[in-house]
Amino acid sequence: MNKRLVIIGAVSFLYWFSMFVYIPVVPALASEFGAGLTMIGLISGAFGAMTVLLCGPISVMSDHISNPKRFLLLGAVSVLLSGLIPAVFQSPVSLFMARALGGAASAVWIIYIVEIARCFPESEVSRASGFMFAVSNCGAMLGSFLSGYCMAGGGGRAPFIVAAAAGGIAVLLLLIYQTASRVKAEDDGAASGFHIADVLKAKHLIPFSILFFAGMYVSTATNSYFTPLYAEQALGAAKPQLGHLATAFVLAGILAGFVCPRVEKKLGAKRSLWISFIMMAVFGFAVFLIKNIWLLMLTQAVIGYGAGSVEIILVAGIIKNTGKRSAASVLGVFYSLSALGMIAGPFLTGILWAGGAGFLTIFTILALISVLAAVISARLTF
Repeated sequence: MNKRLVIIGAVSFLYWFSMFVYIPVVPALASEFGAGLTMIGLISGAFGAMTVLLCGPISVMSDHISNPKRFLLLGAVSVLLSGLIPAVFQSPVSLFMARALGGAASAVWIIYIVEIARCFPESEVSRASGFMFAVSNCGAMLGSFLSGYCMAGGGGRAPFIVAAAAGGIAVLLLLIYQTASRVKAEDDGAASGFHIADVLKAKHLIPFSILFFAGMYVSTATNSYFTPLYAEQALGAAKPQLGHLATAFVLAGILAGFVCPRVEKKLGAKRSLWISFIMMAVFGFAVFLIKNIWLLMLTQAVIGYGAGSVEIILVAGIIKNTGKRSAASVLGVFYSLSALGMIAGPFLTGILWAGGAGFLTIFTILALISVLAAVISARLTF
């Protein structure tokens, strides 16, 4: 493993650790600071809104420069400030700024993905995607795990102080980091620049975005909302067990980062993607049939592995089909379009729930979405 990969891997770990070490305590702190439900909603939505707004423009701009280091630093500084501001100023406004800065950092993350890909040979882009997914999720999981302990041991400022410290270390590491040269390849498949029409012509961008939208829709609706709801209402799960469900999902996603590239190399991208969606369909529907909390954790682990594999395969496919020189532009649009699935999953499924739909109806619809995505993936040529 070369020095460049070690540094960018460490920065990636710190990047997501820093943002997730305070996320679990933000709603409770906002309430303590006197924020109403509307303000808490704005704080919660600031991350996603900034990501969607900035992801495309930042990614496209990054393809215009020969050295992406300034954008890598921009992301790390955003992470640093997202922890520093609430650590100094404890208020609902500072929490809103923290989440908005986190969203900006998430938008810059596209450039990190491409930079990590440049640390691997062209033939190992899937391995690069898996490495990125595993390292970032390890940081997010550790941050989430330590969040409550930080607050219990040091009060409301502690998680943000830890976040700022981790962000500061990431900035220092980037100052000594040497980026790869960015010579435009002859077979670069996407036109870079500020012309969105050219970016939208990139091979497989639209179908890949639809598939990732489906993956995000199903995984977010199950893991973050309706599987915990089912566990609590139907199985009588305790609060710690709900945390175990989320942990099983994340751990399986991390495992996908190491296993999926090997599976894809053996079976091919199309078959691996098809299998991932079928896994999500079968085990997503199985949630309704399960009456044991430990078996429910197994379903979440399988869905987490499937969702992680879908992202790894599709991101690698984008990079392979566009070339590393202009991949940031296309990935920016890809993540902007597909990120809407994270919003649509819980929102639209919540409308069904409010309208009287039961768990059987909800999980059946989610399974059918996965099946449809599997059918689409089977018809693609990678």
